Amino acid sequence: MIVNFIKLSPGGNTTAIVRSVVPKESRAYVANLLMSADYVCAEQVGFLDRPISEQANVRLEMMGGELCINAIRSVSAFLLKESEENAEVLVESSGASQILKCSNNFLENGTIYTSVEWEVTPCIERLDDTTVLVELPGITHILCKKQTFPSKQDAAKIFEVLQEKYSSRLRSQPAYGIIPYSSSGESLRIRPIVYVRETESTVFETGCGSGSIALALSEAREGRTNFRIIQPSGSTYEIVITPNISSSRVVLGSIVDVLVDGKAYIPLPTI
Repeated sequence: MIVNFIKLSPGGNTTAIVRSVVPKESRAYVANLLMSADYVCAEQVGFLDRPISEQANVRLEMMGGELCINAIRSVSAFLLKESEENAEVLVESSGASQILKCSNNFLENGTIYTSVEWEVTPCIERLDDTTVLVELPGITHILCKKQTFPSKQDAAKIFEVLQEKYSSRLRSQPAYGIIPYSSSGESLRIRPIVYVRETESTVFETGCGSGSIALALSEAREGRTNFRIIQPSGSTYEIVITPNISSSRVVLGSIVDVLVDGKAYIPLPTI
């Protein structure tokens, strides 16, 4: 199987977008290979499909049927790279009932800045003094506030404890993240770990769009509307929250780097 793909970095969280047609029953297998060190070491994989709605430009199906904000932004940036006419891209996605609008701009140094708009009604529940659960369409996150920014080893321990403690809340989710975070001046800093059920993958992500949005929405309950959230990659996601009567309009943006455009030669799976 020859698979055409493009690898991007939306402020970390390296993402492989598969351009070839891959049967749905083979996508978890292909995704696991593309994430492996033998192939392209992507943190996640999405597959391009024809959109269902005539209003959308493209449809994205994630490897576990989840929603991924960074993959949506990656698709949009890739389409701008293909044609400068794609300054605005409408993306359908797994895990989302609405079409998400992305805006793309070439910066002076040739890099791409891509933002995504999302109208969302989250379910936010405080679990204890330092832990909050945020359910979003297509993915759920548990936020854990720490006084000091945790090491990768400390984050792994937090993941294990909270995964077991709240297993009954998480077992039906296609994907979930456990996100230790701390304050860093006017910014917030996260150490996201994300599990995707279909591929049985647990990834220390170098950036997490939906996790950053979950944190911003949780913090926005105190009246704050603008956020700078530092990712493990060192990149910063800029987020603006505009509350409405029953939902919130979220805009998240950062630089998206196009890294690799190539082919992967994948053996057919054995049955």
